[in-house]
Amino acid sequence: MTYDSYIGLGQVALLQGREPEALDYFNKAVHLMPNLNFAYDVLGSVYFPRGDYARAAEYFQRAVWANPQDGVGRFFLGTCWMKLGKPAQAVEQFRAAREMDPDYLQAYEAEARALEAAGDLMGAARVRKLMNAK
Repeated sequence: MTYDSYIGLGQVALLQGREPEALDYFNKAVHLMPNLNFAYDVLGSVYFPRGDYARAAEYFQRAVWANPQDGVGRFFLGTCWMKLGKPAQAVEQFRAAREMDPDYLQAYEAEARALEAAGDLMGAARVRKLMNAK
């Protein structure tokens, strides 16, 4: 219950423009229960829209470590890797996200784009074919 309270208080603080306080609450949640992914996802989502993809990736990596089934965390981690010029790492995350949820069409398209960026045009075509079969 305390974990959820810290997350909620952090979200309220963030909405009210009190970012340092929000980050403090999110970090308290992380320290209270480091094996849960949600606080890491929230922290990553603070840095992602700022364009601080390296810092966001750190938090999304921790989220995925805490919960390998975190498809949204994997998608955002893959997006961070793409923004940081690491398409091969992005492919892994997008593939994992779509394998967890075969209806996650955005993950198919993102994986195909990452494969293209990595120079694997045949792989990108295969993923798009899978997507179009949905």
